[in-house]
Amino acid sequence: MDSQTPGPNTNDSPSIHDNYLDYTDSFAAVYPDTEGVTNSVFSNNINMVTGIALPNSPSVTSSTFNISGTLSAGQVVGTTTATNNPTQWAITGPLIWSGSGCSSNCSSLSSTANYFSINNSGQVTLTSSGAASLPTGTTTITVEALNGGGFGSASIAVHYDYSVSYPGPGDIVSGATAFWGLRAYSSATAGSQAAVIRRASDNATTTIDTLFSGGFDTSTASTFCTSTSCYIQELLDQTGNGNNFVQTTSSKQPQLIFNGLGSLPVMSFSTSTYLCISSPPAVGQPWTASVVAERTASGYQSGLLTTRDSSGLDVGFLYRSATDTIGFGAGAADIVLSSLSDNSWHAMQGVASSTAGVVYYDGSSSFGSVGTDTISTSYPMCLGSDSYGDGYFTGAITEAGLWPTAFSTSTTNSINSNQHSYWGF
Repeated sequence: MDSQTPGPNTNDSPSIHDNYLDYTDSFAAVYPDTEGVTNSVFSNNINMVTGIALPNSPSVTSSTFNISGTLSAGQVVGTTTATNNPTQWAITGPLIWSGSGCSSNCSSLSSTANYFSINNSGQVTLTSSGAASLPTGTTTITVEALNGGGFGSASIAVHYDYSVSYPGPGDIVSGATAFWGLRAYSSATAGSQAAVIRRASDNATTTIDTLFSGGFDTSTASTFCTSTSCYIQELLDQTGNGNNFVQTTSSKQPQLIFNGLGSLPVMSFSTSTYLCISSPPAVGQPWTASVVAERTASGYQSGLLTTRDSSGLDVGFLYRSATDTIGFGAGAADIVLSSLSDNSWHAMQGVASSTAGVVYYDGSSSFGSVGTDTISTSYPMCLGSDSYGDGYFTGAITEAGLWPTAFSTSTTNSINSNQHSYWGF
């Protein structure tokens, strides 16, 4: 069958070109001398008849969006950007044959534009048709943006790979009280918000999501951070429980490093940078804390994922001043590991239980007494420092989580394998 050439927008609503002509007709009604004059009268942003200045037309940025797995109507595909403050967006696409076994049984023509919708912020989502019929591979659409000065367009490539399967920590152990990180908590939460980042050049902030493939959306983040540095202002709890780590003081925010662990992003902590929850969730024993981190400087005690009890004793993971040494405890007692190499990445799970405390690390384990403390709402929980906002950690962190259960040995082995496999260490 002959290939089909791109056709017009088949949506029932007026096209963005129609809206632009409506705009120029309205302009002509106010300024009759312009009636019947083509869009060329608006060249160089000046109406050549009236001399009235018009805004520059939008310039839309070409993008590639990747989605995977099971699709749903309303699912966010990505966000398109454009210059010069467009007031309206539209999607057009080539006409394609549809029908079962289309190479020999093509029943009708449809437009790939019907697979997607776009709002006035440039966010592209799947329609019910797209959720049901988007083919695997790459679908190209045209996104157009309109303002008073004209319209601009760009090609957007949407790549869909159904076979991509993302297992996150939440797929291994569900029911976490909180999970924070630069990847998705689970396959079900992939595509949710992960962090609010701030760029140094103008202190603007934006929220970065995880991708449907599970990773952190480094493409959007790196574009936002072009020619400047970016920092973590808020690390969002991906379980939906609202236990977000926050740091509003710019000088105390950890830096977002895009290629900190191979090609993957990390949060870099140094002296005086940390994130805290002022009132963490209440979690009774047993509970499990999980962290993936690398310490790069010793010589002082430093909190990793830490809160405290009513006596001021540390609860959670706390690096010791000695090299290669970390402790995990829940108040009056802790388990101390003296062979956890600095300047190396580690996956760590600490189980706080009055009957069987244990620290799992990189496939090994150490048992002992860890005390009886619970996680209390009365004292801050911090990432990158102790709960007093000092005892600073120097190094990098990629993820952390808190579960209201005691991980078993088999569960911890699965979590450990998942973390090592995803982060590649």
